[in-house]
Amino acid sequence: MEQTTVWELISEDLSGLGGRMGIETVTTNWNRLFSTPGKAKMAARKDYRTNSKTKASINWEKVEDGFYSGDLGFVSYRIVRRIVE
Repeated sequence: MEQTTVWELISEDLSGLGGRMGIETVTTNWNRLFSTPGKAKMAARKDYRTNSKTKASINWEKVEDGFYSGDLGFVSYRIVRRIVE
């Protein structure tokens, strides 16, 4: 079978952070698949700008399996490389 690479964009809700130690949570808002990391980054930027009402850009950090946006206040994004058959 032929393998294909897709890029999964994961939006994480950070509003559960900042409480007492041991009760902090991070939950997944949603995840979507893209054909390239560039398309995933554009979708994350659009979502971030829509929900934050800002024109700020996202400074992506290269990590082992893709990219990470870092803490953007109320949300973070991860782009993870996935191999599918």
